Amino acid sequence: MFTEAENVWAALAIFTIGLTGVIVNSIVIYGVFHKKIFGYAFGTGCISHTLANLGITATFTFIVVPITLIDPGLHDTYLVSRSGQFLIFCYFLNEFSHLFLAINRCVIVYFPLKYSKIFTKSTCKVIMAFIVTFSFLLVIPHFWRECGETFLMEKLGYYLRETKCSQTVIIHMVYDLSIAVVRVTLSQQASQGEQKNRFFFQSLAQAINFMVELVIYFAIAPLVTNSWAYFVLTTLAWISVHTVDGCIVIAFNKRVMFKPLKATINGMQAARNVSNAISLFSRRDVSES
Repeated sequence: MFTEAENVWAALAIFTIGLTGVIVNSIVIYGVFHKKIFGYAFGTGCISHTLANLGITATFTFIVVPITLIDPGLHDTYLVSRSGQFLIFCYFLNEFSHLFLAINRCVIVYFPLKYSKIFTKSTCKVIMAFIVTFSFLLVIPHFWRECGETFLMEKLGYYLRETKCSQTVIIHMVYDLSIAVVRVTLSQQASQGEQKNRFFFQSLAQAINFMVELVIYFAIAPLVTNSWAYFVLTTLAWISVHTVDGCIVIAFNKRVMFKPLKATINGMQAARNVSNAISLFSRRDVSES
């Protein structure tokens, strides 16, 4: 049980990590979408999972935190509790987008000549539409209160009602499915280990990031009795994994952040060279006259 003062400190922690995640994932989306640093298929998958990260971090930052500080009772309402359903939707969207990227890289390695025919723009659009639709179908049971999640002030985290529906939905649709997706992703990357490219290490780091979060959230947190420890291992861990996911993309693709800086520096240098050349010719004309 948390005091009102502790609620403020917890909300500040959520806001800090959540806002960091919003900023980081926004930078990734801008870098991928506007600067075209990836190919269409890889860029589409990257934007998809980054949008999911953004959805989760933004929900905690701009919905959970204000309601927690202003009127915690709103967490129990049906409309606000849809935030938990949205978080699960984003989580599925993120997982399946990572799976799409793993398959994409597998095709590049083993079927390079057929890659352009397999991952056409139209094919990528159909696949992403299927991923979004399937992710939504998986969260339909959450429309029923007995299957949904509510942000519980006593634990400062989303609470699963102790019903058969809720436990089945979360354990089998979230935990088991997420573990399966991560295992497939890791196995795909392990088979590409000899390529030693940055995409392999990026996806490996992202898969490990999610695996650690799943173990912490579902295996370790239930054994903890301290309220603050439980809060850190559940709520903060959930936000952190989607913040770190964006950081990993930036770490392995520095052009996302540093390309505009480099372009600015090069532009300034070019302008300086032009200015120097103009000044040189101006002085030469004056001396000749």
